[in-house]
Amino acid sequence: MPGEAARMFFISPLFMNHSHAGSGPMSMKKMPGDTIQIEVSAGASDFFTALSGYGFIFDAPYGTSIKAFLEMVPGIDADYIENNIGTILQNGKPVDDPDTCKVTPDAAIALSGALPGLFGAAFRKKGCFAALRPQGDHENNDLDNENGNVTLTLKLFNLTAKALGPALLKKGAHMSADNFRSFWKNRLRLGKETPVTVLLNEKPVDPVSLEKSIHSEKIFLIVKTI
Repeated sequence: MPGEAARMFFISPLFMNHSHAGSGPMSMKKMPGDTIQIEVSAGASDFFTALSGYGFIFDAPYGTSIKAFLEMVPGIDADYIENNIGTILQNGKPVDDPDTCKVTPDAAIALSGALPGLFGAAFRKKGCFAALRPQGDHENNDLDNENGNVTLTLKLFNLTAKALGPALLKKGAHMSADNFRSFWKNRLRLGKETPVTVLLNEKPVDPVSLEKSIHSEKIFLIVKTI
């Protein structure tokens, strides 16, 4: 039935394309913007999993395959892609072959472990039930290599967020300031545990006033456990 099919193939808005422009090489070299350093207790694992779904900003060489891009991200290698990532979406569209599918400018790339049920089977890369998913080609997938970079937003969900989020944030990651504000406001509204220490550009700041103290479009975020 149409209603059931719509629910079956509903994709959370967090999976969709809400990327933000940036500049610089594909690395953890700091882009311009405010730096936020946060310390949380060792048991606050939900902090990382929730934050990772809002997306981290990377630059990658123009014409890079999704697999090559992912292997540039700290903590991801070919073995992890093959055995631990069940679903890859680029702008909400499933990617079956990350070796040949190229990143598109300003794309949102979402990673997930194995998703449950028929939905998970349909969206699993190279899955047997791929015919059940909505069809659509990836735009500009015939891009030739050119000089320059493209900006991407990488979003991590469920098992990938737990496995990759802590190490990535410990090194530091760029993200949209608006996305971080949304995350921070929701966390305060829900009465989640307050971080032990919050620094904005190396100066202590009250967690309640942090959101209004950010003035750049992008931030460089470092999160550590104590």
